[in-house]
Amino acid sequence: MSSFVGDPPVPGDVYSLLVGINRYRAAVRPLQGCLNDIDQFVVFLQARVTNGLEVKTLKDSEATRDAIIATFRSHLGRASHGDVALFYFSGHGSEEPVAPEHAHLEPTGRNQTLVCHDSRQGGVWDLADKELAVLIDEITMRGAHTVVILDCCHSGGATRELAAEDVVFRWTEPVRHPRPASAYLEGALERQPGRPDNLREMAGSMTSRASVAHIALSACESFQKARETQAPEGMRGVFSRALLSALATLGPTATYRDLVTSTRCHIENTTLDQVPVLYPRDLGGLADQPFLGGVTTRSMPAFTLRFLRGTWEVDAGSCHGISPPLEGEAVEFTALTPGTGATPSVLGRARATEVEPTRTTVAPIAGWSPANDRQYPVVITSVPLPRVGARVRGDAESAQLVERAISTAGSGGGPSPHIRLLPEGASHDGPCLVVRAEGAEGAQRFRVLRPDGTPAAPDMHGPNDSSARQVVAVLEHIARWQVVKSLDNPGSSLRNLLALEVVPFLADDPSFPADRDALVPDAVGEIRLSYRMTPEGKWVAPRVYLRIRNCDTAENRRLFCAVLNLTDRYRIHSSLFPGTWIEAGRMVAGLEGRPIQVSLPPGREICRGALVRDWLKLVVADRDFNALGFELPRLGEPPSRGATIRRAPSSTLDRLAGRALTRDASDEVTEATVGDWATSIVPLVTVVPDS
Repeated sequence: MSSFVGDPPVPGDVYSLLVGINRYRAAVRPLQGCLNDIDQFVVFLQARVTNGLEVKTLKDSEATRDAIIATFRSHLGRASHGDVALFYFSGHGSEEPVAPEHAHLEPTGRNQTLVCHDSRQGGVWDLADKELAVLIDEITMRGAHTVVILDCCHSGGATRELAAEDVVFRWTEPVRHPRPASAYLEGALERQPGRPDNLREMAGSMTSRASVAHIALSACESFQKARETQAPEGMRGVFSRALLSALATLGPTATYRDLVTSTRCHIENTTLDQVPVLYPRDLGGLADQPFLGGVTTRSMPAFTLRFLRGTWEVDAGSCHGISPPLEGEAVEFTALTPGTGATPSVLGRARATEVEPTRTTVAPIAGWSPANDRQYPVVITSVPLPRVGARVRGDAESAQLVERAISTAGSGGGPSPHIRLLPEGASHDGPCLVVRAEGAEGAQRFRVLRPDGTPAAPDMHGPNDSSARQVVAVLEHIARWQVVKSLDNPGSSLRNLLALEVVPFLADDPSFPADRDALVPDAVGEIRLSYRMTPEGKWVAPRVYLRIRNCDTAENRRLFCAVLNLTDRYRIHSSLFPGTWIEAGRMVAGLEGRPIQVSLPPGREICRGALVRDWLKLVVADRDFNALGFELPRLGEPPSRGATIRRAPSSTLDRLAGRALTRDASDEVTEATVGDWATSIVPLVTVVPDS
């Protein structure tokens, strides 16, 4: 939805300071994923920054309070006008009380802090938010584009315990006594009018001393806890991993607003209790500029297959969004005849075998023998559609019923093609659900829970074979929904060419508002809508319009698109915009220009604090496709139109829809079915206000 506003800055050098702390000198619970986080981010920067890159890392014992402050000033302080200064912290966050004489500076009564390696030993204090604000001001006064990324907790507020046991919070107990004024960095307590100085707002644009704004991406809200969890490559910060995935998938044109929205959607696969935050969020400001001011790029404008170093490879890798082989599935590339014709000839296909940061090793398949002395333009025609993980816990006999049902739910009595049964301690790259068998004899039940412990479906009574099969049906339904929600094409040339806009409804609208300003995702990457109460005391649901714009003015392409509405009751439907061609530069209204009421679903009480979530997924392609193929009913309802109305696949998206919902689709790839495609997503949250 976001687009870059204004002229991009002249690319300069990128100075980055990355701090990762797993081990602390004081009696602070150690972490495991922080060094992995910054190592992976260094790889990304080295692969994607096209200009001068100067990287400094401070790890574990190197990351003392004095060293962080000194390196911030000596290294990031080299950045000047036109350069980029990036500070990245992965470690524990905490709090401390402010001194009584400075309580008027902090309405919460607490400083938020970064816990350094030597904090809380020998009189060494944490690095307080007010001190970090001073360091940031020193950089922005030199004219650098300054970016702060914080993967740590910002509060000790209560939170639900996770159902998963391989998750660690990046938060440690607060300091109990306020520090003396002499222990702060000089200038930290000299608050500027309107200057943000907590960890969420560290890079707000209201600093009065600096005309150059700076921006922050933070792992969570101030009242939440950041998490790290097991990934195939080892323990990782949930936020750091999601951010890198978003950067790779969205490409170099992604704005900060785009990134926080995409990162939020990635994190939702793990928990709803950690929401990344963007500051500032003003429309048309830094939030709508590309990441690092636009200095990152892909290695080439299109993917190319070539024979090099004795093997076939594609000139893109994990830093460009190519995912490694997973559970027997891998990215597949289709080689086309060179040129820009509307229907290029298919020459052959190749499957990824190993994915490195900037290259992917592939093997030709389906009998194709490419010539070693040629280079082939390729497009992605298949992506891995990972199964949803399931951990079964509770009463051993009841758990065995569910495990047996998962293991025999596939065709011919084989395992479910949608669910991966996870032993305790096993990592899983993707969404994971927990099945609990609990309750006293005679009142036992199965519960399907999200990773954060919230129910994903109504409880099912049992245990018996019938209820175990019901559990598997629920798991498979959620798995299909999750696959469609996550579906994306990292190599698409169509990304950002179509925009999905949510437009507010006004009661006196005489017609569809073609030119009214659209709503913009907020600091946490969502569009929030609110019920209102009439004078008679009746709650009225909000209404909006949808607009879809073809923004392609460079190549003047006519594109096909549809909008999928994914609801929090695990339904998918395309009734808002089933699909049509849109000419370049044209706009089309959703629901034929009628306002759309966004309300709580039937059965959900309209009371203060109630909410409903929707994800609007825009799917665009240069071939037409059948949006009905993606449809799902609500949990427990009969199959939707999409499950019964099928046609022979006529595009890559038709094949992917079949694989996502049935895991059984045509493998045929022809000139008629090969096409480029892309997706984007807009999260909507509709709430009944508390007051």
